[in-house]
Amino acid sequence: GHKAVVQENWKAVQAANSGVWELYDLSRDRTECRNLAAEEAPRLKGMADAWEVWANWALVNPSSHAGKANAK
Repeated sequence: GHKAVVQENWKAVQAANSGVWELYDLSRDRTECRNLAAEEAPRLKGMADAWEVWANWALVNPSSHAGKANAK
């Protein structure tokens, strides 16, 4: 599925199966037209990492528990 994380005025999104994160400054771009991923790479990395931590905790990250259902 799609992934998204919001921190303050920033929103990072990843379309399903794309593997590419996009980053938007919602205080200046409410319609999410200007992807700032290249200009704000460190911020985006931190947000993507935060999503991974949350997804692993919430057990919603397919890559974190792939194969575990068959490991019985």
